[in-house]
Amino acid sequence: SWWDAALKDHSTTQTHNLSVRGGTEAMTYFISGSFNDDRSIYDVKDNYWYKRYTLRGNFTFKLAADLTMDYQTSFRATSSADPANDDVYNEKSNMIFNYIAYSDRLTPATVKDNPNHYTYQGLSPTENVMAMMNHDLNYTDKRGRAFTNTVNFNYNPHQIKGLKLMLQGAYDFNYDGTYTKKTRYPLYDYETDKLMGYGGDENSYRENVRERERLYVRFQANYNKIWGNHNLTAMVAAEATKMNMRNQTSKRLFGDFFTKPTVSSGLESAQQASGTRSSTATAGYLARVNYEYASKYLVELMGRYDGTYIYQKGHRWGFFPSFSLGWRISEEPFIKNNLPWIGNLKLRWSDGKTGLTQGSAYAYLSGYTQGSSYSFEDGTLTPGFVNNEIANTILSWADVRMMNAGIDWNF
Repeated sequence: SWWDAALKDHSTTQTHNLSVRGGTEAMTYFISGSFNDDRSIYDVKDNYWYKRYTLRGNFTFKLAADLTMDYQTSFRATSSADPANDDVYNEKSNMIFNYIAYSDRLTPATVKDNPNHYTYQGLSPTENVMAMMNHDLNYTDKRGRAFTNTVNFNYNPHQIKGLKLMLQGAYDFNYDGTYTKKTRYPLYDYETDKLMGYGGDENSYRENVRERERLYVRFQANYNKIWGNHNLTAMVAAEATKMNMRNQTSKRLFGDFFTKPTVSSGLESAQQASGTRSSTATAGYLARVNYEYASKYLVELMGRYDGTYIYQKGHRWGFFPSFSLGWRISEEPFIKNNLPWIGNLKLRWSDGKTGLTQGSAYAYLSGYTQGSSYSFEDGTLTPGFVNNEIANTILSWADVRMMNAGIDWNF
């Protein structure tokens, strides 16, 4: 039956993990790796599988009495194979189970005396499930790579009690590749081995490549001082992020012969190509001061100064201040002495601004599109261009004011 031909009575999954840890007084490390292999219940050779390899490392170095460095890195490699899939609605390969259910029960998958020929199933459905799952004819292979790195420096100078300095840098890179081959395949009569028609949509090969790169840096200083009933905490920080992204898709049809899985092997007369490339950049400065007296009176002052690439120079930065006040009234004698059943009661109020980006990137630039053509001399037509978008040169951050009042009561 079709169920016996297309499905196995079991599938397998493998997962292996290995880790090592150790170190000395000056350095400690933890390294781990894993391997995962998932197989499908569909009875096919090279389709329906997924593999993943991972490697992680955490290292801590004591560079000096007051200075340490932490380094974390990870690598992940994934690969998979499935029947050809364009990730569109009503994709045929997403309904393999349905195709098995609706295949002709009286007609096996291959010709009676020629197992290399797939059988014709009629018009509903025309496809042959075993051909759809044959990796030599139709596949979507995916490859993924992810590489992350983060390094942190922590400095606690003993000369200034309560001061902590931190410097962080990160670099991440992600790659995803999708490679799809589609083939129209002949279908034959089960008894006579006569050609009856074709299954599949087209003879084509397509590649899609997506890359993402992130660079990040942050400096932060924390300070804390306690004297008597006073508790002061302060923090300043600066950070910047740069993102680079690329997306490219290319496709060609090919004739009756498929030579190798490269787009250039297809027909030049039937080719498609598209792609995008973009970069983004943001930066910001942050400062915050917290003051507390006798665990009763609380004050917080904070300000952010953020910048983004999407606006014109002179409008890329915005300042967003805020403050909050708190009164832990349960610590007052008139509450403690008269209402001892009130455990922790605090009144609070906050007011401030937060920034939201608005509009699209580079809206401060004018856009043009080709319009009518004009003849200036000798009957030669010169194409004209017209403005299709008005530049918005004053667009900047949106200021959102947020106020909040509340009562916190813990019984």
